[in-house]
Amino acid sequence: MNLTARLALQQLRKFPGRAAWSVAGIALSAAMLAAVNGFASSGMRALFPGRSIESVMRAGGGGLLLLAAVLGAIIAASAIVVISNAFRVSALERTRQFGILKSVGATKKQIAATVTYEGLFLSLAGIPLGLALGMGVNLAVLAVVNRWAEPIVQGSPDSPGAFFPFAFSPAGLALAAVGAAAIVLVSAWLPARRAAKVSAIDAVFQSADAKTGERKKAPRSRGGKLALLLFGVEGQLAARQLRRSRRSFRATTMSLTISIIILLASASFQTHLTRQVTMRFSYIDADVMIQMDFPSSQPAPSAAALRSVTERLEVFPGARVRSFAHADYYIETGEGRAVARLLALEPDRYAELAREAGVPIGSNILINLRREIDGFGASRYARPYGHLAGSALSVYRACARFGEAEGDPPETKIRREIAVGGYVTSVDNDLWFFSVSQMTIVVPELEARRHEWLVSTADPEGFVSHAFEISGELPHEASHSEFSVANVSAAMSGARLVVSLFSLFIYGFAAMLTLISLTNAISAIFANTRLRAREFAALESVGMTASGIRRMLALEGLLGSARSLCIGAPLGLAAAYAVFLSSQAGNVRFPFEFPWEMLAICAAGVFALTFITMRFSASRLHGRNIIETIRGGE
Repeated sequence: MNLTARLALQQLRKFPGRAAWSVAGIALSAAMLAAVNGFASSGMRALFPGRSIESVMRAGGGGLLLLAAVLGAIIAASAIVVISNAFRVSALERTRQFGILKSVGATKKQIAATVTYEGLFLSLAGIPLGLALGMGVNLAVLAVVNRWAEPIVQGSPDSPGAFFPFAFSPAGLALAAVGAAAIVLVSAWLPARRAAKVSAIDAVFQSADAKTGERKKAPRSRGGKLALLLFGVEGQLAARQLRRSRRSFRATTMSLTISIIILLASASFQTHLTRQVTMRFSYIDADVMIQMDFPSSQPAPSAAALRSVTERLEVFPGARVRSFAHADYYIETGEGRAVARLLALEPDRYAELAREAGVPIGSNILINLRREIDGFGASRYARPYGHLAGSALSVYRACARFGEAEGDPPETKIRREIAVGGYVTSVDNDLWFFSVSQMTIVVPELEARRHEWLVSTADPEGFVSHAFEISGELPHEASHSEFSVANVSAAMSGARLVVSLFSLFIYGFAAMLTLISLTNAISAIFANTRLRAREFAALESVGMTASGIRRMLALEGLLGSARSLCIGAPLGLAAAYAVFLSSQAGNVRFPFEFPWEMLAICAAGVFALTFITMRFSASRLHGRNIIETIRGGE
């Protein structure tokens, strides 16, 4: 072992606490990389069982690999910021040693090598531990996921027995190990290069932040008077220390800020995605939905054939079946082209709606109700179509299929004149489900290609089986349709399961990144307190008591935490709002929910972490000889 390697090993033995925190940060980084690779492998095995990499890529599996690469990049960037600070602190602690080595002929390359060797030794301890931890996390999370997904697995006859099977990937582990080693080497190289540039004189006199060239003048403390007024002399000293040593506190501030941003964004993701799923299903007042789509190449079914389907569905005991036919047309308005839905109801329901509108049977009835949503997701109900009563509307569609009017020549468009006889301003849940997304006109009869049935029943699973049984006995006119049945309750449970799985993954990812950041914050606070031993000894020599020093450190933690919150809270709320905007899909809109609870947790956690760490680090200063400490002894 050469001299530079022995010096690095000696440094690690001298400060085992800082070495332990550095190993923890490296292990967490390696664990996250291993877990992400493991989840990607399990996902590919679940979605593409028994297929080669080439076929998986052709089938769209590259999306999982891209997601894993993006998450790996986020982990790497966060880890480099965090771990490099640990090596920077180590280099500052050894400033005098570097000066002595330079004075006896050590080169810049040898100085940088001592820090690099330190990173190598820490990697040998941290990376294997992290890989084992990552596999353990992978197994634990998959066990929870498969337990939650057990109802889905049991309902699938082709299920392999687990929703996400565990996939051991030696290549993935090797990739995680290489990635973690690269993170550590880059993290060590940055402070090593800076340490090598410090001149021997500056290093011997422990000008820790010295650089080649002129020195920067210490910034004036503008908050000292206010801190003196609020907290006394200790507060003034704490404020001045924070401004004078901004670089030393920068890593701690950045780590806490990253944690706040990640946690607020994660809370927003979980809250708004859950709200999205809940509201999407809140429009459906049914337990089962049945849909029949008829191709345009075949004649539309007759009313008698559709009535026969309804009667067969109503045979199921206790089922309440409602049938609907609808077609979406385009209408030109003063604001441009809009969608107008024509909707046909059962005769009894149509007659009831005609009485509510005060129009004779055979009239077209406009639903004068619309849900308007502003840019913040807040909604209100408006009645904007009343002026259309008594008017004739020209609507059109292309080739009798929705979605083909865009760009089609006029001669291919099928036009209809719709005379609006009257309107209603309130509807039941069924009509609102079909009219929530566009202007809707109820017509007495309609030749449509899409027919739907909403069913309320106490036994949704039994009715689904009944519906599939009669799907093979449809009248000839309806036999060429695409017949689909959806269990709304099961679909809602499945959607909530997906939300839970995503939330589990996001919170786990956020927790791991937060732990990496916190290891850096704790290590930085410990190291900063240790590096200031001479300053504390000087304060004690002029009369400051040990309790005064502890109070000063506590106030430093308070002010540093406040700075982290002032930076992290706005950025975290911006990230939370960005997540909210991404959850606003289609007509399912809702207001932004401010993450008060998570913000309070972040604030309490940040203050508690810095206070406890500062107090504990200050308690380790007891028993030192003031004179020897001022002279530079340990």
